[in-house]
Amino acid sequence: MASMLRRVVTASTGGGGGASASAGAGASANARTTRALRLTDAPPPTPLPPRVKHVVLGPDAFGPAATIVASALGLPDVDARYARQLIEFGAVYYSDVPPPRPRAASGSGSSSSTNNKRDPSATPQRVKSANRVVHPGGYLRVHVHPKRFPAARATDWRRAIIAAGDAFVVVDKPAGVNVGFTVDNAKECVAQCVARALGDAFAENGSDSSSTDSSTECSSWGWADATPLIVTHRLDAATSGVLVLARDVEFARHFNDALRERKVQKTYACVSEARVPVGVMEHWTDPEDATRGPRRHVMRPPREGDTPWEERGGGGGETSTSIAEERAEKAAATTSKQKKSQRQKKRERRLAKAEEFVHPDGRRRCVLRVLTCEEVKIPGEKAGDAPPRYESTVELVTGRTHQIRAQFAASGAPLLGDVLYGGARVGRGTGEGEGEGEAPRVLGNDDALCLHASEIRVDVAGPLGRSGTTFKASPPWWRRGAS
Repeated sequence: MASMLRRVVTASTGGGGGASASAGAGASANARTTRALRLTDAPPPTPLPPRVKHVVLGPDAFGPAATIVASALGLPDVDARYARQLIEFGAVYYSDVPPPRPRAASGSGSSSSTNNKRDPSATPQRVKSANRVVHPGGYLRVHVHPKRFPAARATDWRRAIIAAGDAFVVVDKPAGVNVGFTVDNAKECVAQCVARALGDAFAENGSDSSSTDSSTECSSWGWADATPLIVTHRLDAATSGVLVLARDVEFARHFNDALRERKVQKTYACVSEARVPVGVMEHWTDPEDATRGPRRHVMRPPREGDTPWEERGGGGGETSTSIAEERAEKAAATTSKQKKSQRQKKRERRLAKAEEFVHPDGRRRCVLRVLTCEEVKIPGEKAGDAPPRYESTVELVTGRTHQIRAQFAASGAPLLGDVLYGGARVGRGTGEGEGEGEAPRVLGNDDALCLHASEIRVDVAGPLGRSGTTFKASPPWWRRGAS
C-alpha cells in the first residue's frame, strides 16, 4: 500500500492552482492505469505531501458533492469513493460563489474582490455530507492529502476518559493528536474521538472501528455525524495530559470564567536539556515579534524599568484568554438588561486584574513557577551516550500559547523533543539546526515531546465538583518506561 501511494504521488500534480471543470473526461481513462487513493486506519509510513486543489465548477457540474469532486478534479488517483472519504474527514470545502482572489493575484483595482468580500455565499464551508448538492459556478477547495494523526486511531478513547458528567468530559489526552479540528482533518482529533466514544449522536453505519489492520479503510463515519464537544482550553498536538471539554455552552462559560478568574491551576511535567532554577520564571512577548511567524513564539526578558511580577493574595491559578468566550457571549445575548449589566461589571473586574499581565505598550507578561527540577533518565537513550536531562514540575500563572516551551527555550533549556524551539529529538543527540522545519504531515507516536499536563485543580465549586477538585492524568510516557 505504501509503495503504491508513493508511485501515485510521483505521477500526479502537487499543490493546488485554479481550474475550471465540469467533468473529468480523462480521469476515467487514466484510472484504469493508476490505483485510486484510500484513507486507511493506519496511514502510510511515508507521509504524503500537502496537496490542495481549487476548482470553479463548470456549467454541467451539478450533483452530489462526492461525485462532482471526483470528476471536477480530473485526478487519476481520486475517485468518488476517495472523495467521500475526504468529505468524512472534513477536507472538502464548498461555496456557491468563488471567494475573492488575493489582492496580489487579482490586482489592487479588482472589483470582483470588493463585491465578494462580504458575501457569505463566497465563504467556503466544510462539506458535511457526500450527498450535498453542488451547483455550476460553485467553488471547491479539496485537501487531497489530509494531515493524519495515527494516535487518534491507536487510542482507546473510552479508557482515556478520566471523568464525565452531563455538562463536561475530562480526558487523559495522548500525545500526537490535535485537540480540535485542523483545516484538513476534522475527524482525527480529541473532541471528535471522545464524542464518538461517548456515543453522542453518532451513526455507526455498521462499521467496525476497532480494526488495527493497516489496509482497512477508515470507518464510515464523518466529522459532521457528532454532537461536537466544545474545546475550553488547548494542549499542543504533541503534548499529553489532562484536558477538559464541555458538552454545553453553559459549562464552557463556567470553566472559562474560572480560567479568567485564576481559579484553575494547571501543573505540568516536562524534561529539558539543561537545568532551570526553581522559582518564578518571567518573560515578555512583544507584538512586534508577530512578524516572525505565528508558529514560533519569541520570549524576551523584562526590560529595564519593568516591575517584576509578585505573588498576589487569592487564587493562584492560571489567567487565560477564553476559547469559548465568543460562543458564550452569543448564547447569552438574550439575557435581561440587568444580567448584561452584571456581566459587564464582571468583565471590567477581570480586565482590572489582567492589567498586571499586559503592559501599556502592548507587551504581554508570561509567568510560570518551577516547583522542582531534578535529573532524570529517559527510556530509549543509551546510558553514558545521552547528555543529562532534567525533569521539572511547572505551574502556569499565565496561559500563553507555547508558554512553557518558549520560556524554557529562552532560558537556554529547550524541552527534549521540541525541535521547533531548538530541542533535540528524543534519542537523537543535539537539536541544532532542527527547529525550523515544518511539522510532519503524519504526526506519529515517535514525535515525542517531553511535556505533560499532569493535573488540573479547580478552586471553585460547580459542575466539576467541590472547590479544590483535582483531576490527574496517567504518568508521562518517559515515566511509564522507567524501571
